Amino acid sequence: MIPIRSGLLKTKTIVLLHSPYSPHLTTSEFRLFPKLSRHLQSHRFLSADEVKRASQSELKVMAKNRFQKYFDYLYRG
Repeated sequence: MIPIRSGLLKTKTIVLLHSPYSPHLTTSEFRLFPKLSRHLQSHRFLSADEVKRASQSELKVMAKNRFQKYFDYLYRG
């Protein structure tokens, strides 16, 4: 099984299916990714595990209602 899919199953994460080329999920429109990217750009990582930990940590810091705002923006167009 693909490691990502395995991790999603372990954490009981709901996966929403979408077209891989959906214009609604581009990083330029989806505000979460630029914010996360800006945070990660200010650090130098020595391994993929460090990137993973830093990403997870930053996502935990973001308030739940922020995620809702991002998804609201995404679907409003």
